[in-house]
Amino acid sequence: MAKHGIEAHHLQDYLVECLQIAVDNAAKDARLYLTQYIMDHWYSKYSPRVYKRTFDFVGSASKTDTTVSGRNGSSVICMLFFDTKKIRSVYYGPEYLNPHTSFEGRSTAEYIPTWIENGAWFYGRGKTEGLGSMEATIKYLEKNFPTMVRKELQKMGLNVKVSG
Repeated sequence: MAKHGIEAHHLQDYLVECLQIAVDNAAKDARLYLTQYIMDHWYSKYSPRVYKRTFDFVGSASKTDTTVSGRNGSSVICMLFFDTKKIRSVYYGPEYLNPHTSFEGRSTAEYIPTWIENGAWFYGRGKTEGLGSMEATIKYLEKNFPTMVRKELQKMGLNVKVSG
């Protein structure tokens, strides 16, 4: 009599891989939510509408690769962040207002997400209120993440319930 079956660790490895893919896809959706929030609440109010660096900030919204850690792959992690290397700075000289650059020629791009998120004074715009796009995205994820992951797992043929 032949025996057929699957070893538990193979099944566990498969499920962890599926979860990793589901979390990665949900994070891609969250990044899209973040960029749309920025477009709707920041760029729609900006003048001029388009110029050379217009989409540097929204384009800096990024996600890390999804990683698995913990005992038996118990944690699947993916993070959203602003990659300030994608925000260009230009230095014309110490006598000019340099886009995203200090008077000394040092890039200030690393501060731009903080200034936009929390509010700051911008040349030509004056004092701005903080955008709060990350906070809005966190609230979105707190409400929708379990459903997002469940839908991704269902696309893979796994009928699961996700709590959260």
